[in-house]
Amino acid sequence: MTQEKLLQHIIEHQCISPVFQPICSLEDGTVFAFEALSRITLPHCTLNIEKLCRLQALKSIKSKKINSLIFLNVDVNIFHDSRFRAGFTTATLREYNIEPNKVIIEITERSAIADMKAFLVSVQH
Repeated sequence: MTQEKLLQHIIEHQCISPVFQPICSLEDGTVFAFEALSRITLPHCTLNIEKLCRLQALKSIKSKKINSLIFLNVDVNIFHDSRFRAGFTTATLREYNIEPNKVIIEITERSAIADMKAFLVSVQH
């Protein structure tokens, strides 16, 4: 299935589910808000869409003149993707002249890290 057909399928069949990430006060630990996030509910299609979202975010940082830290949400399984480990993000940061120390990779809460040792090895690219 082409990416275009896959995306059309996701839209037509409404294969997106909301999840809500609590935002907590640093003062007392209480939840004072929720971040609404969307998750695609088709297995194995999230990585390509996630890569596209990450690329679009990085492309637009300079045009929006964002000079603060940027948090990129990624699924933990992206670290098993050889293209990511080969430096997709690093190469893209260079391409758009973004300093690596300005980008924080934020692991989404939908997947657990099953093998911490392998995970730590994979993030050392």
